[in-house]
Amino acid sequence: MARARQVLVAVLLAYGAIALCHTQEVPADVLTAKTVFVTARVGSEGAGKYSPDAKRAKQQAEKLLRHWGRYQLVDAQRKADLVILIIEGEINTYDWVYGRGISFESAQTLTDTLMVYKAASFDEAKGPLWKRTESGDDWDWPAERVIKKFRKAVEKASK
Repeated sequence: MARARQVLVAVLLAYGAIALCHTQEVPADVLTAKTVFVTARVGSEGAGKYSPDAKRAKQQAEKLLRHWGRYQLVDAQRKADLVILIIEGEINTYDWVYGRGISFESAQTLTDTLMVYKAASFDEAKGPLWKRTESGDDWDWPAERVIKKFRKAVEKASK
């Protein structure tokens, strides 16, 4: 029983740390930008339910950005204030399995990471202005969720 409590505390602390990571500040460059160029690529691939698809992720992001209307989508990086890079891949996720004790079961889950860069100095080797990762593919696509999180962060920072 004490071991189960220790595991539970460790899990709760990990979720707290993850929550702190997701409350990052939105830089002024993101708030003042008018134009964005969206690009996507495939990251790690596994044997999950859905294969990573950069074209699908890009189309989903562009659709939501167009609907939002805050930024004008452009067709070339040189015309943009910001570059939004989406990397779609698969990662191992773990679910609790109850029985005799606690164990983990691994599965491949679709994951999208959105990174925002200044277009004039776009370089993946340097850190992005803003970054967020969403995973899972049960109700909606992670690319859609990560764009919604970006929108929420920008709107909150604009107040």
